[in-house]
Amino acid sequence: MKNFKYLLVGMGILLFPTVTNAATLTFEGNPNNNTAEYIIKYNPESDTKDSIKLKVDKTNDDLTYELKSDYGTCDKNLECTLITTTITSETTIATLTVKNSTADSKETTITIGGDIPGATKTFTLKAGTTKPVELKSTTTVSNIAFSVGSLDKTFSSDILDYTVTGIKDTINSVTVTPTCTDNCSWSLNDQEKSQNSIRVPLETGANQVQLKIYAENGTLVKTYNLNVYRGEITTSSAYLESLKIKDAILSPNFDSMVNDYTATVGMDINKLDISYVPEDPTANVEIKGNENLKEGENTITITVTSSDGENKQVYTIIVTKEELEEEKEEDKKLETSKVTKKKNNTWLIILLSILGLGIIITAFILIFKKKKNKDKKNKKDNNDKNNNNNQNKEEENIETDPNILNNDTLENDIIKENTDTLNILEETRRQMKEEPKQDIDDALDDLMKTKKLELGDLDF
Repeated sequence: MKNFKYLLVGMGILLFPTVTNAATLTFEGNPNNNTAEYIIKYNPESDTKDSIKLKVDKTNDDLTYELKSDYGTCDKNLECTLITTTITSETTIATLTVKNSTADSKETTITIGGDIPGATKTFTLKAGTTKPVELKSTTTVSNIAFSVGSLDKTFSSDILDYTVTGIKDTINSVTVTPTCTDNCSWSLNDQEKSQNSIRVPLETGANQVQLKIYAENGTLVKTYNLNVYRGEITTSSAYLESLKIKDAILSPNFDSMVNDYTATVGMDINKLDISYVPEDPTANVEIKGNENLKEGENTITITVTSSDGENKQVYTIIVTKEELEEEKEEDKKLETSKVTKKKNNTWLIILLSILGLGIIITAFILIFKKKKNKDKKNKKDNNDKNNNNNQNKEEENIETDPNILNNDTLENDIIKENTDTLNILEETRRQMKEEPKQDIDDALDDLMKTKKLELGDLDF
């Protein structure tokens, strides 16, 4: 029994530091009409962590929940990743706002937790207003703050380009906190929108950070370009640290010590989207020749002048504006199609010419035969006057003479002859896969009408 008491005392001594020194979360606040605001406090005790996961669970989807923190990023699922290395005592690490916009009172249960067990509260919010809230489409940006470093110029909402310096090489991230009005939100480098401070990882040297500001209704209002430098920077330099062109490739690859480059773009490009970072963030950079690019070669110059004005570098890009391979291939196919069509049209003209010539020759033959028949008829009439006895025989010869054709026979022969020609032309058209059939038929129909008109003019 005595040994058992000693065992309990020993276990109590071992467990006591663990219980008393564990990190804790507390949850404080009260509902107020149709809105409740709670603060979440974190006490690391001796159980310190570099970061913790914070999560809020809810039970009523009819209410609106919003979780914010100055120590990290919270998402729409009410989950946060918080940086806690700077927290040394019980500190408010997040705020939770719950709103009721329905026409009825609503009850909800809130549980905070995550990496560290927290607490649970149940409360009821009074009915809110059912009138739709019109979200604002504008916002005013009054400042952009960095946890470390400073802007190269006084912030102004209308100045969109800044350089951030004064960050030691031992610091691998900074926190960016914009300040704007009317429930604005923002994103860094196209990450998810947030209304909290955002921590940005940094590489040694220059880091390009794009900060986008959105109005309450999600409208993009401003885009700020921030060149953030980690570590020492080269002053009085006239060189570029990086140079890029969107949708084009520099040749050769960029090197700060190489001044001449070439690039090729398509015919639809009138201006290059050029991005650069100077070694000296205070250097002056001037771009010329990047407007209204013409077909062929264009010369673009990027002149970098050091902040003290003593050094200057000129980078030259010869940009050739021409049809790309895909465009050339399409033009080649179109040209081939035009040549083929022109060749087929030539054959069609030749065939129509032959047909027309055949009709003319047929008409001459018809006229010749008609004249011959008239001569024979006149001769017959004279013989009738001289010899009535031979009249029946002469008429019989005329009727059986193959050279004497009546009008119906002649017209049928011509139609048959031209029908054969039309059939040959139609077969040729199908083989050539020429123009649509209706166009050729119209042309041949016109020729047939001409032929019939010629036949109608003849006096049989």
